[in-house]
Amino acid sequence: MKPQNDPEELDLPRNLGVDQDVARDLLSDQSALEEAPAEPGEPGWPESRWGRLLHSLFVIPFFIALFGIIVAVLVYVLVADDRSVDDYLEDIQTSRGNRRWQSAFELSKHLVAADRVPHSEAFIARMIDLFDDETLKQDDPRVRQYLALAMGRSGLREFYAPLAKALGESTEDELTTYIQALGMLQMDEAASAIEAHLGHADSRTRLAAVIALGNIRADSSIPLLREMLTDKEPNVTWDAAIALAKFGDPAGREILERLLTREYFEEFDEVNTEERTRAMIVAIQAAAELNDTELNAMIARLEKDPNLQIRSAVLSALSARGRE
Repeated sequence: MKPQNDPEELDLPRNLGVDQDVARDLLSDQSALEEAPAEPGEPGWPESRWGRLLHSLFVIPFFIALFGIIVAVLVYVLVADDRSVDDYLEDIQTSRGNRRWQSAFELSKHLVAADRVPHSEAFIARMIDLFDDETLKQDDPRVRQYLALAMGRSGLREFYAPLAKALGESTEDELTTYIQALGMLQMDEAASAIEAHLGHADSRTRLAAVIALGNIRADSSIPLLREMLTDKEPNVTWDAAIALAKFGDPAGREILERLLTREYFEEFDEVNTEERTRAMIVAIQAAAELNDTELNAMIARLEKDPNLQIRSAVLSALSARGRE
């Protein structure tokens, strides 16, 4: 009787002439070959070395640049202001909440450019109607104040009467706005009403009055502006000297000399770098109006100032002087 095969042993045919152990080893090797993973071939792009290099040098930067362009276009579309004056006025008249005063603010900036100012009777009438609208006055005082600045920046004489009336009826909070607006109209008729505020207790109101009178340049203002050179507020004395220079009056010459000196501003901790730069630029422009030998020399020395804006102001002043 044949013995039973070991359950763990392969039942191989005996007539193959192959030793059982050898056959078992061969089958084991074959099985291992079948189960072993194939050798990886040469990796394709972008897994290859050159593919990865091209990907990092060109593809990724391309998509980053594309994303930047898309963002820039979206920002431009969002901030681009192609609205007309009528669009702003419609918003002021029909909108609610913050949209109203924001539209009035944008209109006041829009009318800084002279070529954007309509001269039609319809525009003037609509502006005055909105300015005098009692509902707008009560709804948000900012709307009326920004409309006042828009009127002033337009330079249209038709807005003098409503602005002069508003100045006479203004509250303390509104006073400087109407002074500024009338000053921007540059009409002699407004000088006397503004001069009345040179002695105001609030330095901001005095400052607004001095600047406005410098813009108007009515001869009656000269002796009053000379008195403002001794004001206790430095800002007021600075702008009084600048206003007088616009008249060609050298009474504020010593103050202009200080404003043309960087070290002078070190006395004022509250004046930051940006404000110092702005003050020096305005002083350069005002001092150039006087055509004073010493002041001209001080302006010329600022050609080597470390601030590019100041150097640019100097070049403009010297260029204008050379054309005279």
